[in-house]
Amino acid sequence: MSIKSLDEIYAAIDDCEGVAKKEKELNGFWKEYLGIGRSPLKALKTNREMVYLSEKLATMKRDIDISCGIEDLKLRVDIEKLKEELGRYEMFSLIKEVENL
Repeated sequence: MSIKSLDEIYAAIDDCEGVAKKEKELNGFWKEYLGIGRSPLKALKTNREMVYLSEKLATMKRDIDISCGIEDLKLRVDIEKLKEELGRYEMFSLIKEVENL
C-alpha cells in the first residue's frame, strides 16, 4: 500500500468503512510502515474537514512571483549606528554582544 495524499488516505478509510478486517489492515499499515503506534482512524474520520483545512494552511505557496534575489533580502546593519542607539537606551550588555559579532 502506498498512500501519497489526503485524498488517498480518505479513499482507503472510505473503502474499509464498516469492515472490521479492512480497518485492522489499515491500522496495521499505519503501525508497521509509518511507525504510528496509536491509530489515527477515529480522529481522521471525525475531523475530515479540519484535516483538509490543516493541509491547506500548512502548504507553502509556490506560485508567487518574487522579483528579488536572496542577496536583496540579506540584512545589512550599520554596527556603529546600532551601538549608538543601544547606548541611548542604556542597553550596555547588548552593545557587548554586538561588539563580539
